[in-house]
Amino acid sequence: MSTETGESAVAVEQEKLESVEPAQLVSAEQVGEYLKNHPDFFVEHTALLDELVLPHQRGTAVSLVERQVQQLRQRKNALEHQLHQLLHIARDNERIARQMHHFAVELLHVGNRDELIAMVREQALRQFRADEFVLLLIDEHNGVLDLRGSTKVLPADAPLLAPFAPLLHKGNPQCGRISAEQRQLLFNDEDLQSSAVIPLSAGRSLGLLGLASLDADHFAPDKGGLFLQQLGELVSAALARSQEACAEEMAD
Repeated sequence: MSTETGESAVAVEQEKLESVEPAQLVSAEQVGEYLKNHPDFFVEHTALLDELVLPHQRGTAVSLVERQVQQLRQRKNALEHQLHQLLHIARDNERIARQMHHFAVELLHVGNRDELIAMVREQALRQFRADEFVLLLIDEHNGVLDLRGSTKVLPADAPLLAPFAPLLHKGNPQCGRISAEQRQLLFNDEDLQSSAVIPLSAGRSLGLLGLASLDADHFAPDKGGLFLQQLGELVSAALARSQEACAEEMAD
């Protein structure tokens, strides 16, 4: 074919392209939609895979298949990481459930209040891996005020209880950071970053059980409070029983 003939053919093709209306042109969105609706397109047109390239982050070119494999590998790694996290949470929950059962059994054999408080302290620190423990008891009868050590006693009408009034009313554990007033009463260590405060009640408010950690995420608000709730219920029942036994002894 002569040079003139070749130039003529090119001119004809150019005229055809110029005559195409803009509405007739296929957009990138239409191509993408078509490929989504026909995922087997490249199975029937395998030759195109040799021509398609995607720019790599480092400037080199990778084929579409290689890019797909890379994305699948990244998703696989992310899912494996998520699975490992779930397994870790499940194992930790199983550990706490076993220890909670053991704790409930031991409570049945506790004698006096001092033994009860010592057991609660030991079990709470171990089960929930806390760095600090405090038990605040409400004395409705004798008006006792004792803020020494990790076991504190307050009369029911003490103004120091005011910051905890909403918590005592709701009856649900509170996790996260606590206010300065609450910290002043419960924990003396300013390095503690997160805490769990559990209301204790058995027909009436018995007090509060506080746990704290140096880790800001240990008692995070978004973590479940089921086991903390169960701990509060067990301790509340044991305290109520201990107080009733003490009252009976004093009556005799």
